[in-house]
Amino acid sequence: AAITLRGEHFSNLNDMKDSMESQIRDHLKKYLASYKIPKKVVFYDALPKNAVGKIDKMALKNNFINASQAK
Repeated sequence: AAITLRGEHFSNLNDMKDSMESQIRDHLKKYLASYKIPKKVVFYDALPKNAVGKIDKMALKNNFINASQAK
């Protein structure tokens, strides 16, 4: 799943990432089974888009795979 945040409220996102990650997980725990809650939350400054302007899901997947392999 990809969630985008817009507006001035999130302009200082780097300082809030850890707090937001736990808030996202806590919120999801209310609505999802435990096995459906993501193990990791990744924040992007901007989502990759394809030539048509839609979110490039393959690029997101490849970024995640590359980041996972780098660790």
